[in-house]
This record gives sequence, structure tokens and C-alpha cells, in this order.
Amino acid sequence: MYINVEFISIKIRMIKRDEKMQKKTYMYFILSIIGFFFLLTIPYGKCTTVSDTIVLAYNEEEAVKIYPKSKVDWSFTGTNPNVDITLHSYSESCYNADSWHRIVAEGNVSDSGSWSPQMHSVCDPSEQDTIPPFYFVFLNEDPDQETTNVTYTLNVDPSSTSIPGYNGIIIISSLAMVAIVVLKKKYKN
Repeated sequence: MYINVEFISIKIRMIKRDEKMQKKTYMYFILSIIGFFFLLTIPYGKCTTVSDTIVLAYNEEEAVKIYPKSKVDWSFTGTNPNVDITLHSYSESCYNADSWHRIVAEGNVSDSGSWSPQMHSVCDPSEQDTIPPFYFVFLNEDPDQETTNVTYTLNVDPSSTSIPGYNGIIIISSLAMVAIVVLKKKYKN
């Protein structure tokens, strides 16, 4: 009986190569799945910045309508050190009814902070807490009865990031996972 040692040696190398290829395929597939789910956790959207300089005389207010989904980073600075500014937030139903509001900042020439819709109550029970729009209202209720210039900045949803081609990346990673599965089945057959 004649045994072709070279043929057996080649066959063993092919089997080892196929095993390595299988391990790499599994590794690429698992990495693709992890990458896909990582991409799904990235918030998709963009930060909207609203800023302006306004003049507030005594007992005047300036209302700014915004559409937050998760958070607003806000800041303001007045030019008159004798005038303290108050900042209120209203849901749309409360603003229209001129009723309940949340005091965001009170009695400061300048201030900054963060605010979220979840921290807010609403006047109309059918209105959900986190559904925009909301109003930020800057008030000059200072007893000195003086005028001040107020510069404000509202960064609406600052944690949202916008990735160029985000949808394309999701589609390509999905197609890569499908291709790996198809190639895997092709190698088996």
C-alpha cells in the first residue's frame, strides 16, 4: 500500500488554514456586531445654539422658544451690575396660560447651568414632560428699576453628536455582517 505523504501534508495544511480562516471569520463577525451596536448607542442629531443680546428694561421679559430633547446648557450675562436677572422655564401650555413655571436662575447678573425637560412639570396633563417646545424667559424684576443688556446662550441638546455619513456607516456594517455569514456558509459547502 502506497501512502502519498506529500498529499497528506498538503491536506493537513489546508485544514489548518481553513481552521484559521474560520477563527478569523468568527472574530470579524463578532467585532462587526460589537461595532454595529456601538454605533447604535451614539446619539444622532445636532446641537442647536441660540444666542442673542437683548435690552431688558425694568419689568420686561424676553421669551425664547426652544425644542430640547434631553438637555439645555444655558448661560447669561448682564451688563449692568445693579440689575439682577431671573430665568424661568415654561412648557408651552404653561407659557400660553401664563401659569406654572420653574425658576432656573434667580437674582444674578450672570449665571450658567444645565436644565432638562425631565425636571419640568406641565400645566396641561395631556402634554408630556419631555415633548418640546419649551420657553426660556429672561426677566428684569430688579427693584432698582434700571435697564440692562443681557447676552444669553442656550445650547440645546449639547450631548448630541452628528457623525457625517452615520447612516452609511450603519448600512455598511450591516452589509459586512451579512457578507461574513454568506461567506461562512459558502466555505462550509
